[in-house]
Amino acid sequence: MPRLRPGLARVEFFAVREDVMALLNQGHTYASAYDRLKEAGKISMSYSAFRNYVHTRSRPKPEAEEAAARTPPAGTAPPRVSANGAQAFDGKNAVPLSDLLTGE
Repeated sequence: MPRLRPGLARVEFFAVREDVMALLNQGHTYASAYDRLKEAGKISMSYSAFRNYVHTRSRPKPEAEEAAARTPPAGTAPPRVSANGAQAFDGKNAVPLSDLLTGE
């Protein structure tokens, strides 16, 4: 089979990425997902290119997962430390900014 022009395998993969993730979530292996898409005529890339794109482009990167774990949920404030001994910020008793702006 002739080789694809550079970059076309990536284009093919992004066109079927949702189909690939649906197949994998249903329990298909990379190989069976590749075979189904290849037989349907949706892709023409090699299996090794397909596997590489699935592995590198469809899974969250570990750095992103670690950053998300370190980021506090929305609406929470980080703990505050005062250098002059004043009371630290208590997020449980904080008043939302919207209440301060509306005067409620």
